Amino acid sequence: MSDNELITNPEASGCDANAETEQLPVYRPKVRIWETDREIVIQTELPGVNESNVEVTFDRKVLTLVGTADPGQFDGYRLSYREFGLGRFERAFTIHEEIDRDSIEAQLRDGLLTVTLHKIVPEKTKVTVKAG
Repeated sequence: MSDNELITNPEASGCDANAETEQLPVYRPKVRIWETDREIVIQTELPGVNESNVEVTFDRKVLTLVGTADPGQFDGYRLSYREFGLGRFERAFTIHEEIDRDSIEAQLRDGLLTVTLHKIVPEKTKVTVKAG
């Protein structure tokens, strides 16, 4: 069985067949987003991506998540079947809240990327009213 036979139908796997980067398919992973008054949390699955192959950037209110899957090799084994393809994972989000750029956190654990964006909560200003 050749590697070409191992690749599944890109449309069935969530791959954008028209988007190619360095001849690898580009996937648009699904996300979960939670929000509180103080933070926004975004989670996405990145199968086969390790921390050295993931990039999280925040520029001009756009959060971008990019990861490249590592083919992974097991010594003494040959690949006989694969259901998720190799390629790049990309998502971008426009964030309408003011974010504390110095406190953005990203954690990749067991193929799940969690990004926490801490909002800048404006302090209430009490104005003293003078008699006039």
